[in-house]
Amino acid sequence: MEYASAEEYLADDREHDLVFLDIEMGDSGTDMNGMGLARHIRGMDACRQPVIIFVTGYEKYVYDAFDVGAFQYLVKPVDEQKFAEVFSRAYRQVLSWQGGSEADQRKKKLVIQYAGEGMAIPLNDIYYMESQNHNIVLILKNGNKACGGRLEYYGKIGELEEELAGQFYRIHRGYLVNLFHVEGYDKTEVRMANGDKLLLSRYKYDGFVQAYMDYISEESQ
Repeated sequence: MEYASAEEYLADDREHDLVFLDIEMGDSGTDMNGMGLARHIRGMDACRQPVIIFVTGYEKYVYDAFDVGAFQYLVKPVDEQKFAEVFSRAYRQVLSWQGGSEADQRKKKLVIQYAGEGMAIPLNDIYYMESQNHNIVLILKNGNKACGGRLEYYGKIGELEEELAGQFYRIHRGYLVNLFHVEGYDKTEVRMANGDKLLLSRYKYDGFVQAYMDYISEESQ
């Protein structure tokens, strides 16, 4: 589907898996540009939020894009190979939401004890885990029905590091990240798909890069 303005998109009731947005949109008599539309979408009470990819000539909005949980920010002119790579990752993300069986790893779940009963959480619903005072805090997708995006239970992050090796990597004493949801990184931090920026230990940097490259390579096969 193609929409000439933010209003035209919002007037269509159908749900979308993937949305490509420019910053500058058609002249519809309002001030809602692509970034404004993205914020509106994120504020909507939808069963499933779409993957949002910005394709624009405006570089200055890149940090705003991560604030609205953008999957990627592509600056025009877009390299064809780069676009193909981003689209492939976005496609796999959508598949994981729909229960696609592209890889066995995506079918796996983390089973925990919470509120006196067992709970099974799909691994791809977890952005990352944080260790806090002998507890584990799971940062979850908003669509996860467990508890609105955050769940805390008693556990040891070291044990989870071993259990989930391959898809998760411990970038810091307190963080175990899902490589599937890593959007970018530099020498000091890892940027997650939900926009969170996590401290990357300098002692973990080389190991993280290797683990991430291995994961991406395996996923692309």
